Amino acid sequence: MADRFLFRAWLPVMKQMVYPTAVRTVSKGLAIEYENEKGERCLDGPGWFKLMQCTGLKDKNGALIYEGDVVKLWHENEKSETVIEKLEVRSSDCGGYELVNEYCSPVCVSEWTSNIEVIGNKYEKAKLLDGGAE
Repeated sequence: MADRFLFRAWLPVMKQMVYPTAVRTVSKGLAIEYENEKGERCLDGPGWFKLMQCTGLKDKNGALIYEGDVVKLWHENEKSETVIEKLEVRSSDCGGYELVNEYCSPVCVSEWTSNIEVIGNKYEKAKLLDGGAE
């Protein structure tokens, strides 16, 4: 479960997702260290990024699942019809991670990994949760 200790960060000013090489505690919160597209080492402090942790789980295609991911979930409804829903991955108040959207109650991610597929994240593809195309 070493994947559980991986992070990614959304840089809203640059509209870019980065994968930090280090996450550090500083006096006012957390700072991240990462390489930019030119291979230069960068350091951003508190307020400059949104940090997301990897759940340590993988979707049906083997892709790691992070907080903030938007996933498709296949399941059967009460009429045994296959339903496809788009949900966001969030950390839950009681530990672990849950799948949520405005139409259903939260469900635990770990119970559904064979039925979910990561299709983007809420930062790079925000319209996915609004019913937008993939």
